[in-house]
Amino acid sequence: MLQKINLKLVVAFGLYGTGLFALLLADLMISAFWTETQIANWAEFKSLLFIVGGLAALGCDQAVLRFQHSGMSIIRYMVPRSALFIVIATIGYAQFSDDVDIAIAMSASLCFALLSLFAGNFRASQLFVLSQLSTQTWKILLLFMLLASYFFLPELQLQQILVGALAAAVAFAIVMGWKTLAQQNEAVDRKELQTIGASFMLHNATLVTAIYGEQLILNTLSGEQASVALFRHVAVFTPIALGFSGFAGFVIAPKIRAMQVIKPYQYRRFLFISGGVGLATVGLSLVVGLGIHYFVFLDDFEIFWPLVAVMMGTCWLRAIYVVPSSVIGTLADAAILRRTALANWLFLALYLIVAVIIVGQLSVLHAALAVAILSFLNWCCRIAYASYCAVVHVSVKENYNE
Repeated sequence: MLQKINLKLVVAFGLYGTGLFALLLADLMISAFWTETQIANWAEFKSLLFIVGGLAALGCDQAVLRFQHSGMSIIRYMVPRSALFIVIATIGYAQFSDDVDIAIAMSASLCFALLSLFAGNFRASQLFVLSQLSTQTWKILLLFMLLASYFFLPELQLQQILVGALAAAVAFAIVMGWKTLAQQNEAVDRKELQTIGASFMLHNATLVTAIYGEQLILNTLSGEQASVALFRHVAVFTPIALGFSGFAGFVIAPKIRAMQVIKPYQYRRFLFISGGVGLATVGLSLVVGLGIHYFVFLDDFEIFWPLVAVMMGTCWLRAIYVVPSSVIGTLADAAILRRTALANWLFLALYLIVAVIIVGQLSVLHAALAVAILSFLNWCCRIAYASYCAVVHVSVKENYNE
């Protein structure tokens, strides 16, 4: 049994790595062969997709970990609500940007939300391969569709290509996972689902904004040059390090949930391992990024080392954050979820207020650096408070209840 589980994790990791590599190549290809205006629009659209599409599941893609036999019931319940959220959020954002096609943005976000719900259901059942197929297929399709567009259909817009990849991935996920989804029809307590989902959404809103909001801030407050500068540095230097933190969360959260109780020494062990491996992947990501810059982008942009240093620090913090966020997400009660969510909203509000005040006054590279530093500080605050809650209000309390 252990060998089977390990094999499935290896396959899941392979799919995760393939999807990560495909998205990296897609971003690098766009950075190298499309215009600065197209690069800035791509960075804005992709960030909008991850924020709106990621939030459109309304926290239920994570809450499903607590309703392992109700996946299909949750999906049926959530689709119309997700669609309504997407319509409101996209139209709202379009009031501040002239570069977003509302219909395409809505379609892409709905597909992304569906894939998140599918992946959450499969992950809850520890079907890691199906979960990764749901989240990585569109990235692989995107790369091949970009190549086809570049050589044969240059008139296609980047946003149209992305929607096509997402829609095809949704169809693929339904075909591959229908048998599993059809068996997850157990009735769900909707009030409990909404309560837990709302708590997760409050967390997710600050999380995805902290991760992807930098591009939207720069596009809105500083202009496309600053956005392009940040996008190129992120695309070249961070994918491997960020990929580790993403996969670590994918694996660690179900394991912690299965433990049901986590003791302080177990929490510290998880933290040590995640921080150590995260530091190693940050180093690897930096070395690979230097190689990519030398062989691909040497004549396109000059490395701004202060920006790279801050981004590498943030990548390491995100690797550490996986542990307290997984503990809180899987073991904490609704009150602790709300408390940490409200704290994260406070940290995010301070981040946004300072960004609005200073970013527009700075030069291109210094605007990107300022946003990166604010993001670094935001992650420091998130980790400190999440660790406090994980140790004091979750692990110790559960220890007393044994």
